[in-house]
Amino acid sequence: MKLFPKLFLWFLAANLISLAVTLAVIVPLWLDLEPHYSARQQGTQALEVYQSEGQRALRRLLRHQRENGTARGMLYNSAGEPAVASRHNRTPQWQAELTQMLNGTDELKLPRGGRLVAATITGNDGSQWRWIARPRPPTKPSWPLLLLRTAIASLVLLLAAWFLARRLSRPIASLQHSSRELAAGKLASRVPEKVTAGNDEVAELGRDFNHMASRLQDSMESHRQLLADVSHELRSPLGRLQLAVELARDADATKTDELLNRIATEGDRLEAMIADVLTISKLENAATNAAVNIDALMSGLLADARFEAGNRQLTINSEPPPPLTLTANAELLRRAIENVLRNAIKYSPDGGTITVGTQQSAQTLTITISDQGPGVPETELARLFEPFYRVSTARDRKTADDGYGLGLAIAARAVQSHGGTIAASNLTIGGLVVSIVLPLNASN
Repeated sequence: MKLFPKLFLWFLAANLISLAVTLAVIVPLWLDLEPHYSARQQGTQALEVYQSEGQRALRRLLRHQRENGTARGMLYNSAGEPAVASRHNRTPQWQAELTQMLNGTDELKLPRGGRLVAATITGNDGSQWRWIARPRPPTKPSWPLLLLRTAIASLVLLLAAWFLARRLSRPIASLQHSSRELAAGKLASRVPEKVTAGNDEVAELGRDFNHMASRLQDSMESHRQLLADVSHELRSPLGRLQLAVELARDADATKTDELLNRIATEGDRLEAMIADVLTISKLENAATNAAVNIDALMSGLLADARFEAGNRQLTINSEPPPPLTLTANAELLRRAIENVLRNAIKYSPDGGTITVGTQQSAQTLTITISDQGPGVPETELARLFEPFYRVSTARDRKTADDGYGLGLAIAARAVQSHGGTIAASNLTIGGLVVSIVLPLNASN
């Protein structure tokens, strides 16, 4: 059974059970309901009016009580005479009942229905009076009216159950529709904002679904772009490799060694490119993290960088790294920082300076690496970390044959796999600075 009819039936059943229980409790009480009546209180009021204002005032009071349905009563003196003369003929049965009430009976059930109640009242002058009244009988319910009201209440409950079931099932149906579209390959499918705008669990589930769908779409688009870039980049070395093979077949002995060297060079380039591509694709499934000492990691990387930069008289200035331990993948983190360092060495002029800084805050560790190279156009800074992207400026042309635009892409993926961020910006004095921000997830 679908969720909507199931919720509807549950809400309807619960409301109808509540209605039935309410009627089972209220109706019997209603049928047996007897209005509360105090003979002494009303008798005292009647005697006070009679003694203070006279017979006419008492008559008005009695008429008011009869018209309001409180009771039909009369005040009698000790001789059994009414304070106000009555025009009604007394039947023998009524006379017998009155005599019984005057002789001290306080309550008497009448055979024709209803009851008589009485109370003895003492006047201001010490005289004894007897108040005898017939209270208003309980109001009996009108069964047609009761059934009509029950039908109206049932209809209201039916509409309420429909509304609640519809309100609860609609967001889930929308989430189901979006998930089916996503499974069918529509990666742009998202749960509507009207579902995710709330603060309940369904809204949180919708937001989580949209976040998952966005990550999935980004991952798929990234893989598609990577595949397209790899296909494009492989064409050049493969073309040169095929050309060299064809030439080698027809070449004389003097050119054979040169062509074989070209074939070996292109093969090495293909191997390096494929290795870097595989590194990018595996970063999302990196090995298990472990404790990494930042001091030891940075010291080793700086020592390697100074050795590599020595033949170009480059100076690498660095601050002492903090004695900090992170939970991370040591190889990936080393690869990320090393790629940025080698990129700075590659584009720095001979005799230039590379500055490496580390700064620790309450929640992050920031590593900055700046060079004195030609910099990057502002419009292309964000694309530096895309696979196979190379800036078409002097910064790239200087070393056009040294790489494939994968170093910074690998660094970006490695940093992102640790929950960090990487960004590049131009220095005002010239050069490029790359900032790596890693979250602190372990104590010093």
